[in-house]
Amino acid sequence: MLVGVYDGGLTGIDTYAEQVAIAGAAAGNDVTLLTTTPDLADSLRDRLRDTGIRVVSLDLARPTRHEAMAARFWPSAALSRLNGGLTRAGRRLDEVFSVAHLNHPGLSEAARPLATRVCVAAWFYPHDMKGRVLETWRHTGGPGARSLVLVGKSIAHYYNDVRGYRNADCVVAPTKLLADQLLSQGVDAVVCPPPVRGPKDVTPAPDSQELQPDSRASSGVRLLVCCGDLSHPRKNVSAALRSMQLLSRTDRGVTLELIGRNGAALASQVASLPSHVTARFTGPLPAAEVQSRMRAADILLVPSLFEEWGYVAVEALLCGTPVVTFPVYPFADMLSPDFGARAEDMSEHAFADAIERVLDRGRPPDLAAEAQSRFGSQSVGRRLTEVWRSLS
Repeated sequence: MLVGVYDGGLTGIDTYAEQVAIAGAAAGNDVTLLTTTPDLADSLRDRLRDTGIRVVSLDLARPTRHEAMAARFWPSAALSRLNGGLTRAGRRLDEVFSVAHLNHPGLSEAARPLATRVCVAAWFYPHDMKGRVLETWRHTGGPGARSLVLVGKSIAHYYNDVRGYRNADCVVAPTKLLADQLLSQGVDAVVCPPPVRGPKDVTPAPDSQELQPDSRASSGVRLLVCCGDLSHPRKNVSAALRSMQLLSRTDRGVTLELIGRNGAALASQVASLPSHVTARFTGPLPAAEVQSRMRAADILLVPSLFEEWGYVAVEALLCGTPVVTFPVYPFADMLSPDFGARAEDMSEHAFADAIERVLDRGRPPDLAAEAQSRFGSQSVGRRLTEVWRSLS
C-alpha cells in the first residue's frame, strides 16, 4: 500500500492520510506513507514508530511565504507542488505498489506510475458545480469579499475533483449520500468513513478540568465546543452561545468550555449569557488534553453549518461523549440515536431542545465501543482492505 500525501496541515485532509496509513497497517497491510518534507517525515516516523509504517519524504522544500499565500487562494498551486513531488518520487522509488490511496483526488494521475490501482478520497457534497457554489456561499457568511474568494476556491476544488475522479480506479466517499451521488454520475464510488485512531489512555495534567463520572451530577452540566477557529462563520459557534439562553438547567448550572483560537471575537455574546451559564475559553490545547476534556463533558456541541467530515465529533464519540449538531451534512449519516442528536431545524431553539434530549438520556455506557466499531482504525482498516483487494 502507498498512502499519501501528508503535508503537516491542521485540516482533516492531512489527518486522513495519516489515519488511513494507521488503519491499513492495523489490518495487516504493508504500508508506505508519503509526506512532503524531510522534517515532517522525521516527525511522522517518531509518532508512528509502533505501527510498522514506512515513511518516505518527497523531499519538497517548505513553501515560501508567497507560495503559501498563492496556495491558500488558489488550490491548483498547492496541487501542482504535490504532483511534482509525486512525479519525482516515482523515478526515485523505483517500485510499483499494489494500490495507492490518496487524500487529494487531484493527485490520481501523478500517482499512476507508482501503483497498479489508484483510490482517492471524496470530500465535498454535493459534487456538482451549482450545488458546491451555493453551499460554499451559504456557509461562509454570504455577501462579501471573503465569500467571493472562497467560492472561487471551491470552483477550483470542484474541477480538481472532476479530473481526479476520472483518473482513479475507485473513489472512497465518507457518506452514503455522497457515494450515491457519485455513482449516479458514473463514478465508481464506495462508502467508507475516514478511520480515526482511538484516544490513548491519558493521565490528565494537574490543571485538567476532567471529572470522574460519579462527580458529574453534582458539578452541573458540562458542555464543550472544540474547533480550530471559534470565530469562523462556518463553525457557527455564536449559535451555540445563543442556544445557552434557552436551556432550562438553571438548577444545576451550565459550564460551556470553548477550545480553539479567537475566542475574544465572541466576548460580547458571552457577556450577555444568563447567570446560570459560565463560558470558559481555553485557547488551543494539545490533543491529549482535548481528549481528557471531551471525556469530562456531558455533550460535545458541533453547531457547524457544514463539515466535509466531522472528525471532532468522531473523537468525542470515541471518548464516550455524545454529540449535538444541526441537521446539516454529514451528520445524518454519522449520528445514530445513541451517538447524540441532530436539531430538528436550524434554529437556536431546536439546538437547545437537542441538548436537552441528550442530557435527559444520559451517556450510553457502550457508546465508545460502538463508535470504535464504526469509526475506529481496526474496523475501518478491514473495510478499506476489502476495497483495495476488490481492485486487484
